[in-house]
Amino acid sequence: MKEPNNCSVCNTPVNRWDSAIELGIETGELEDGPNRFVIRDKHIRCSPSRAQRIMHPDFPPVIDDRPAFDIRLWKDAGKREHFIKCYTEAWMRVQNNHNPKQEFMYKKGIK
Repeated sequence: MKEPNNCSVCNTPVNRWDSAIELGIETGELEDGPNRFVIRDKHIRCSPSRAQRIMHPDFPPVIDDRPAFDIRLWKDAGKREHFIKCYTEAWMRVQNNHNPKQEFMYKKGIK
């Protein structure tokens, strides 16, 4: 297995199941191609604008209190729910695909 890169925010190792790049690939924001290796990775939690969209009991809540990014301030509830569903499901897929711990075997949101 490849050694993890260090997070561009906190400078500690990023594993695939903690990777904002892996999450971006799962949400469709990033392509899994050669350009992914040019982007500096960071922990999902070190990207609060994205991490706040994950709402799962095994992912402690993240709040991005910057007004331009705070999901709680979005006026469109449908858009907010869409992104919460998209990011939570993507996070669960990342856990299933890359986290070696057996407790991360999710099926439709239920362990």
